[in-house]
Amino acid sequence: GIPTFVLQGGFDMKKLTGPYKLMMQVMKSTAGKGLSEKTDRTPAEDDMLELLMNGGSRISEENLEGIIDWINA
Repeated sequence: GIPTFVLQGGFDMKKLTGPYKLMMQVMKSTAGKGLSEKTDRTPAEDDMLELLMNGGSRISEENLEGIIDWINA
């Protein structure tokens, strides 16, 4: 009976350390290469490639609407 919510975050390779940085470097080289070579990427795949290669944030207030609605109900 407890609702769950999915919230996007951000990614910054410079802030990672140790095994987390190593894992994401491997992910960047394998998944990034695969996505960059794909000719028919979806918009979601384009976004993932951009995030892997350049980092960034996907945090937005509109993503909180479901949680706010649930709290106010």
